[in-house]
Amino acid sequence: MITTNRLRQTFQRRVIVPHLTATANPASLVFAIPDHPWVDSYDGAAVRIAITTVEGGTREGRLLRVQSEETGEGEGASKVEFIERYGLIHSDLTIGPTTIGVVALRANQSMSCPGVFVNTATAAT
Repeated sequence: MITTNRLRQTFQRRVIVPHLTATANPASLVFAIPDHPWVDSYDGAAVRIAITTVEGGTREGRLLRVQSEETGEGEGASKVEFIERYGLIHSDLTIGPTTIGVVALRANQSMSCPGVFVNTATAAT
């Protein structure tokens, strides 16, 4: 799929999350470039896109992150260098621990202090 790079944002991810987390017939992102330049010298467009490939099953994938880029000669030409990683690609197009949907541990309730917060209901205006 070639999409805008907004695919990584929370609202847009809702399109793919049900497929990645399905218990029956799950899908996996097996290739992703989250933020690739797309230049069209004909009309001057210069946008950022996400490139992804999806396969059925639970599989690890290949993630490429843009490390550097240079404008080249010719129609939309540019030289792009990547950093490559392998692992389970999440819906936000990252590899690593999944932090989407984390919640506070109920076991820590009344055992820790999150710090000082201003109570806006009683704060002086």
